[in-house]
Amino acid sequence: MEEGNRIFKKKKLGTCTPDEFAYAEQSLKGVYKDEEILDKMDDLLNLFDGVLVRAENEYPENHPLWAYLEEINAVEKVALEADELLKQDKFIKNPWLGVFDSLAEWRIHLSRKQNQLYPMLENHGFDRPTRIMWTFDDGVRDSISHPTHCFVKINMRSFFSICSRNTGKVT
Repeated sequence: MEEGNRIFKKKKLGTCTPDEFAYAEQSLKGVYKDEEILDKMDDLLNLFDGVLVRAENEYPENHPLWAYLEEINAVEKVALEADELLKQDKFIKNPWLGVFDSLAEWRIHLSRKQNQLYPMLENHGFDRPTRIMWTFDDGVRDSISHPTHCFVKINMRSFFSICSRNTGKVT
């Protein structure tokens, strides 16, 4: 049913790239408060599920945007690895340590984005998307920190509970 809804929306609405989404978000400045959008972020993402697509931008190797995209591709592989580990019958600690090491690097990605990309966007008049993305990034950082803390403290019941809720949300 959900897949059918995504296909239907995509056929009727077409697609929307992140830059188009950011432009629309900036255009709504003054219509909604940032807090109102943040409170409805999950609803907004669900609304655009199947419609919001990655832009097929190409950047020279080592360009800052190229580096961000490489980091996104790398963390998507880590998320898939974590999903597979959650499906295992037996818990083996070492693969999870590798996942958490990789996720610690993702925290660096978020920090670089907030300190490099967002100020550049703001200098070009895109201040609303960066405020919302900043808050969203903070939520992602917290979603990484809490299960890591539970794992290190060997609170496995909390760890698996958190992981099952957050699977697929680290993007």
